[in-house]
Amino acid sequence: MRAPLCRSILLRAFFLSGPFLVLAATARIASITLAAATEARGSFRIVSLNPTLTRLLIDLELGANVVGVVTVPGMPLPKGVPVQVKTVGSYAKPLMEKIIALRPSHVLLIKEGEDRISAQLKKAGTKVLILEGRFLKDFEPLVRTLGETFARDPGKIEALLSRWRSDWAAVDQSVGRVESSKRVHDSRALLMLQVDPVYIAGQDSFLSEITEKCGWKNAFPGNGYPRVGREQLELMSMERIVYFSMLGQKKEEKAVQEFWAKSMKHRSVPLLIENNPHLAQLGVELPRLTQEFCERLGRK
Repeated sequence: MRAPLCRSILLRAFFLSGPFLVLAATARIASITLAAATEARGSFRIVSLNPTLTRLLIDLELGANVVGVVTVPGMPLPKGVPVQVKTVGSYAKPLMEKIIALRPSHVLLIKEGEDRISAQLKKAGTKVLILEGRFLKDFEPLVRTLGETFARDPGKIEALLSRWRSDWAAVDQSVGRVESSKRVHDSRALLMLQVDPVYIAGQDSFLSEITEKCGWKNAFPGNGYPRVGREQLELMSMERIVYFSMLGQKKEEKAVQEFWAKSMKHRSVPLLIENNPHLAQLGVELPRLTQEFCERLGRK
């Protein structure tokens, strides 16, 4: 009788301890997975060729992985970028040799204009991630791609996206948004990005989208970020000129004012100079900045 009794006790103990063994194993697996993700994040060496991407990496708590960035003259690097980070040229002209010298695991850029460097980087064996960032709708896939590529906690990604959605809902409610089909688009604003030479934002841009949220229409009917001459500008109709400054410098502001003072047709058109460079970046702060922009621009 003793042997069967012992076997019974052992079987009972095994089945009773089963759930605890499963929980322990699950916790162990979770611990290993988290450790692996943390180790993977530590191995990333990221070079960002766009200020918008640099800020998003910081928002995703990946600033420590950034080893190289491009600079915009007069614009300080955002908080969270490591002090030892290297500059790899300017936003307009990144330098191939400086990028390669950092031995990056990934080089990030946003698809815009003429891409002269990604093919060279790929040929050199560098992994290049080209991301979409022209429209407001690009923000969510942009954040997801960055988060998933660099092993971020899904909860952190969702928290950032939830903030983005709720902030835009607040903006739409605040500015009294109505469907575009019901809006009277008779007020046009020229969206200017640079003065010498002149570059403007076209219809296929989030700058055009936020301007429409404010109840204004983009004065330029085309797409892209074209360079335009004074002759072309004189042919356009506009009730407001908006200059999105990337530098926030008095010298730049004066140059814009002097440029329009020489216009035969538009010298009396109100000029709004936006000195916050983050308004021209597809970042998590854009909804709040848009609301403030709408207040300054004035709605029809």
